[in-house]
Amino acid sequence: MQSIAKIYGFLISNKISFPKYIGIVFLIELLSAIFLALLVFVFIDIFDLNYAAFPEHDLSWGTFWKGVVFAPTLETYLLILTLHILRSFDIQGLKLASIAAIFWGALHGVQSWPWFFAPAWIFFIYSTAYETWRLTSFKKAYFAAAIPHALNNLVALFANSYDI
Repeated sequence: MQSIAKIYGFLISNKISFPKYIGIVFLIELLSAIFLALLVFVFIDIFDLNYAAFPEHDLSWGTFWKGVVFAPTLETYLLILTLHILRSFDIQGLKLASIAAIFWGALHGVQSWPWFFAPAWIFFIYSTAYETWRLTSFKKAYFAAAIPHALNNLVALFANSYDI
């Protein structure tokens, strides 16, 4: 729990350069999501749980544009809308990021339940990054969430394409 508090503490601080912030956010979300996904699949293997197979993706330009450019661009705008709606109910801070994360994790988990866990964590990070930079500028806030999202999808595309 202490490590999550440290991660959250870093995420709500915009005292470092913006490019460095984005790089660290990407590393935090990627490494922790990989660990979380591995943990979920260890439990699936141990308990012989059923789940819908994940769709296979090729390394075509079309898949790249859909997964690395279009999806993160659109999903980040929709995440911002989600955060705006939640803020209208006077939901702030950790609660705001957690509710948005559960919502976006559930949307990703509709296709197959193991897809809930890593995306929920990742969207918690994107939500916190957006909220951290929101009062500085919309552009920085948007890119604080969208760039790590696009990089994450790029890594996932390569991993899925090579059956990693």
